[in-house]
Amino acid sequence: MAIFWFGKANKLEDFKVRDLEKEKLVQQVQYDQLLSRQRRAGDETTGLLEAASEPGITDSEKDLAAYKMSRAEKRRLKAEADMQQVISRMDVLDSTIEVLHRKTELKRSKVWDKINNMDQDKLQDQLEVLAVERKKGQVNLEKIVEVLDVERFDVAARRSSDWRKAKELIENRATEKASS
Repeated sequence: MAIFWFGKANKLEDFKVRDLEKEKLVQQVQYDQLLSRQRRAGDETTGLLEAASEPGITDSEKDLAAYKMSRAEKRRLKAEADMQQVISRMDVLDSTIEVLHRKTELKRSKVWDKINNMDQDKLQDQLEVLAVERKKGQVNLEKIVEVLDVERFDVAARRSSDWRKAKELIENRATEKASS
């Protein structure tokens, strides 16, 4: 079984930075296509709404427009969900590239062998956590070691990005209520 969703690599050291960068480019193209699909569906919904709200439109025409609008909205939401998945993949690719660029440093700190021999699913989960950490700020060697050099399974890595957003909104709202 390969790590991630592409390639035949079984260990981190099996990846080549060039291959990861090519895959990132593939993901960026896919993102652009999904963005176009999302925009077209949104435009279709807006056009249908405008057309169906004109005077003189029959109930059956409005029903048909509502049906078409709901289908377009489902396409838009599907494209949006797929875009989030592509973004997550690009973030993991960035994290993996960063870890590979720091291979020498990680070898000096005696962590590389542990990371390289980590269970594939756990490694992917930890690279997802590292991607989140990268968004919070600059990731240094200590942060990579902290995230990847763990003995326990990180439950947070299994959480969806929507869950993390919702949790953050809840925490922010709780803070607002507490300060009022």
